[in-house]
Amino acid sequence: MTENFLADDELVGAAVVGATDQEARAIVERELALAGIDCFIEGSVVYSVQVRSRDLARAREILRSSLDLKDHWIQFPG
Repeated sequence: MTENFLADDELVGAAVVGATDQEARAIVERELALAGIDCFIEGSVVYSVQVRSRDLARAREILRSSLDLKDHWIQFPG
C-alpha cells in the first residue's frame, strides 16, 4: 500500500458549503441519499461534505449538476 492509496471506505472531502446555509446542507444530504451515497457533514464556519472515496467522483457530479444548489455557495476542493 502506498501513501496515496485510499481505501474504498476512507472519507474524503467532496464539497464545502456555508455553515449558515441549512437549506444547502439539506439539499446535499437529500441528493446524495437519493443516489445511495452516505455523507458526513461537519465544520464550523464552513461545512465539509465528506463521502467514502469510492463515491467521490459520483458525489461531485451529482452535486455539480444539482439545479437545487445553483443559487447556493458550494465549492469543490482539489
